[in-house]
Amino acid sequence: IEAWRGIDILSSGERTNYPLTLNVDDRGDSLSMSVLVTGKVGAGRVCGYVQTALENLLIALEQSPDTALKSLPILPADERERLLLGFNDTALDYPQQQTIHGLFEAQVERTPQALAVIHGEQRVTYRELNEQANRLAHALRKQGVQPDSRVGICVERSAEMVVGLLAILKAGGGYVPLDPAYPVERIAYMLQDSAPAAVLVQTATQGLLADVSVPVINLDLSDWQDESVQNPQVAGLTSAHLAYLIYTSGSTGLPKGVMIEHRNTVNFLTWAHAAFDAGTNNSALEKTLFSTSLNFDLAVYECFAPLTSGGSIEVVKNVLELQHGEHDIGLVNTVPSALKALLEVDGLPESVHTVNVAGEALKRSLVESLFEKTGVQRLCNLYGPSETTTYSSWVAMDREHGFAAHIGKPVGNTQFYLLDEQRQPVPMGISGEIYIGGAGVARGYLNRDDLTAERFLNDPFSQNPAARMYRTGDLGRYLQDGNIEYLGRNDDQVKIRGFRIELGEIDARLAKHPAVHEAVVTAREGVPGDKRLVAYYSVQSAQTEPSIDSLRGWLQEQLPAYMIPVAYVRLDAMPLTPNGKLDRKALPAPDSDSLISRGYEAPQGEIETQIAVIWQELLGVEQVSRHDNFFELGGHSLLAVSLIGRMRHIGLSTDVKALFSQPTLAALASAVGGGDEPGSDKVTVATNLITPGCQRITPDLLPLIKLTQEQIDLVVACVPGGAANVQDIYPLAPLQEGILYHHIAAEQGDPYVLQSQFAFQSRAHLDTFAQALQTVINRHDILRTSMHWESLDEPLQVVWRQVELSVEEIQLNPRFGDISRQLQERLDPRQIRMDIRRAPLMRVVCALDTVNQR
Repeated sequence: IEAWRGIDILSSGERTNYPLTLNVDDRGDSLSMSVLVTGKVGAGRVCGYVQTALENLLIALEQSPDTALKSLPILPADERERLLLGFNDTALDYPQQQTIHGLFEAQVERTPQALAVIHGEQRVTYRELNEQANRLAHALRKQGVQPDSRVGICVERSAEMVVGLLAILKAGGGYVPLDPAYPVERIAYMLQDSAPAAVLVQTATQGLLADVSVPVINLDLSDWQDESVQNPQVAGLTSAHLAYLIYTSGSTGLPKGVMIEHRNTVNFLTWAHAAFDAGTNNSALEKTLFSTSLNFDLAVYECFAPLTSGGSIEVVKNVLELQHGEHDIGLVNTVPSALKALLEVDGLPESVHTVNVAGEALKRSLVESLFEKTGVQRLCNLYGPSETTTYSSWVAMDREHGFAAHIGKPVGNTQFYLLDEQRQPVPMGISGEIYIGGAGVARGYLNRDDLTAERFLNDPFSQNPAARMYRTGDLGRYLQDGNIEYLGRNDDQVKIRGFRIELGEIDARLAKHPAVHEAVVTAREGVPGDKRLVAYYSVQSAQTEPSIDSLRGWLQEQLPAYMIPVAYVRLDAMPLTPNGKLDRKALPAPDSDSLISRGYEAPQGEIETQIAVIWQELLGVEQVSRHDNFFELGGHSLLAVSLIGRMRHIGLSTDVKALFSQPTLAALASAVGGGDEPGSDKVTVATNLITPGCQRITPDLLPLIKLTQEQIDLVVACVPGGAANVQDIYPLAPLQEGILYHHIAAEQGDPYVLQSQFAFQSRAHLDTFAQALQTVINRHDILRTSMHWESLDEPLQVVWRQVELSVEEIQLNPRFGDISRQLQERLDPRQIRMDIRRAPLMRVVCALDTVNQR
């Protein structure tokens, strides 16, 4: 001090390479602190946090020295209160003892004649829907369904699907969606894990359930239609019982079931009614599109929010159906990528005034495009994992205020906590992991107590000692106005086209391939705005080198389509960091060798060349062969819509149906050009080169179609007797291609199945008739023909040399009505499907009519 006497410090400066420097000086009887902070990081706030932390540390040292350091708060009391209480002031009254079906039944009393469900030409009122659901619910009760029972539902999208959902709830059970589009192996696992008390099916989906040992009720049959139409009274059923069990992707290689209770959903529905003006003249829920698969919880909003508030729902296969036909709807619920695809082809109906999006990051350009191109008045961006009941936060955007770059604020009775690694609140504007508490938090994961304990935690910030919060794995930060900015994930979970995917599940499945040593899957954005899955793998040995086709096929047998990687990159070994962990940044970008290739042959003619250029731009590939398959190169339904839109811009008129039936470049160009382009694929008459007794069919024996040996072997393996029973293989005629498309696209039944019914005086007469049919089949090739399209460049038909017509006998009970009528209902072409991959393309089914002795 003496050395500085007489010296005035006019100015001073200090330089540092650190954003924050803290100095504490011991003055003997006190401590002094100085903090040097970069101005860009909010120097005043940071200094305040440091001072609060040190003050709390000193108090703890004096008063409670055993306190864990990690539990000491760093936030000033007023900021902590604002973050934990002020921003989470979301109290909303809701009927805590009510059930989902109870809300629906109350609405039936209010508007029994109002329109409830639309599906195609079908119209169902609230009273009709309630009575149908009651009949089925009573049938389920007789099968032993009770509170907390799980009931599988594996049906096509239809009004009957809605009946099934309500019936399961009314019977006291929780529904378990089993999407018919899922691989049989995945459905089998979900059935095994959920152990349902019963399963609802249709004739078209019953074959997907292998070796089910529980009661199965076929909604297409009439044996439950005589039950009571009165609302079931289920003793002991409360709002704490299971409403539904929904499976999400799991990092261990198997999906995990999220258990949602009635009270979770009733809270959510109550908020939705208030947020979307239900019951008023301005209700956004008056006419809602129901387009989401039951396997995704967006379907809970689309189905039950309207049906518990007096609105109607239109059931369609998916949201892209909006570009076809007339749709009088006001609200559409979808993902941003699907909305973008619809806007590109002007596919959004003029009647739509409200659009909800979720599942993906929302871009400003899409919001601006929506308001510019359509009459939509409100766009809502919603966020939330399945574990907290559909939606947990939201923000509404209108034409006046435009885009909002955040996920909004919590919905009713929901709390958001942004916490650090010690589960303490992070300061305003600082990134933290999102934890969600409140009335929407699920019961947990079925049969996964370990994972439930890891992700569902006690809520230390709630006054309710039983309150829990869910750890999302998402990152976010609070903005000054209480809105939350989403910042991504802290693990390997990704969202692609709105689908939630645990990459570890795909890793585990691919690693089990017999030829694969190691496998890892990542999500890469090859084309801006379009994330795709890329698989990296090493092999067990050079002698067991798997083809990309075999790897893709292996996964297709176990995983839904949205979880199948587009590219497969072969590595000698996985790149590692110095500490031995996988170095994801070192994984190379996929090239053309990592895609399924059918051998390069340059596009021929102007149309093929024009379409090839569009494919290159959409799919991000350097070149396209005329035999390449759009979907094998990374195409999907949303890109298909974009492709058709771009083709129309250059004068090539077609639709998505044509692409699905003609997915190769040459075939699509031929369909667009009418087959007149030079080099387009044309069917010509040629001599049959497959001789009787042929033991192996090779490409040179098939002059009418171009197939690889691997494809030929795949097709031949589908024919009983193998190559010796194959008479010919050739492409479909144009008319057949249309018939095949309608067969594949049909949600249920088949528009080309024709039914004829005959009555015979005796079984001997029937056998004689069947022998005559067999003679006709032996004579006509087309009756011994099967159709094949899976894993092929283009669909084809196979003529079998020999095929036996079998007569299937079923038992029908005259107590349930006329045998002739029962047989007609059982084999109704609007419901049943034929396996056209097996000849003959006819089926004989008989039943004994003891009443009429025939």
